[in-house]
Amino acid sequence: LNEHLFNLPLAFLSHWLLPRKLVFMDFWVATVLATGYLFFYLFILDANGAHFYIILSPRPWWCIFSYTGILLIYAGLFWAFS
Repeated sequence: LNEHLFNLPLAFLSHWLLPRKLVFMDFWVATVLATGYLFFYLFILDANGAHFYIILSPRPWWCIFSYTGILLIYAGLFWAFS
């Protein structure tokens, strides 16, 4: 089984068992980590031929929409849970 399969259900379970409102620092840290991983993926993994996520590929013209969409999902989840 893939570890990514369990991330979202475990996050919802954690929020359900120990509910708290999110603060801006939660959003900021999540966004910084996601951006850091994106740069790691683009400049290290993708540059060395490790193409794990087609949606993060910088080659198609629509890649800016995927990056923007991911940030909007982060913002939407922050808004929904705070």
